[in-house]
Amino acid sequence: MPYGIADMADDVIGLMDALGIEKAHIWGMSLGGMVAQHLAFSYAARFEHIICVMSSSGGPDVPQPDSGNLEMPDINDRAALLDYLVASLKQYMGPAFPVSDADCMQMAERIAERGYYPPGIVRQYAAIMADGSRVERLKNIASPF
Repeated sequence: MPYGIADMADDVIGLMDALGIEKAHIWGMSLGGMVAQHLAFSYAARFEHIICVMSSSGGPDVPQPDSGNLEMPDINDRAALLDYLVASLKQYMGPAFPVSDADCMQMAERIAERGYYPPGIVRQYAAIMADGSRVERLKNIASPF
């Protein structure tokens, strides 16, 4: 894995150092929450609070990213791109929080309009899958942080 989640956490610390930020609060969503977990493992003293939203422990009982997400649609085929994005959004939401097709399509259209870079997404999925379970390390974090 050329650039993993631990590397992303190291980069957060590098940025904080470059900006002269000694201690901070961190809020991470999705992959950002996984980066925040690594920050808690390796750099806890640098943070007042660590908040993870819509994230995962990577544990065996948690649904893992679908390797089918590594097969990206042609971004020049808008219909295929929107279909892919709608399917991905439904997977992210999960069955416990159903979202209508119309709402998913509206979100997909906004994503497509704002810019969509499949190679970056493939690398993000690869980093998540390569990181494995963080369950045991998470058990060692004192909470509240």
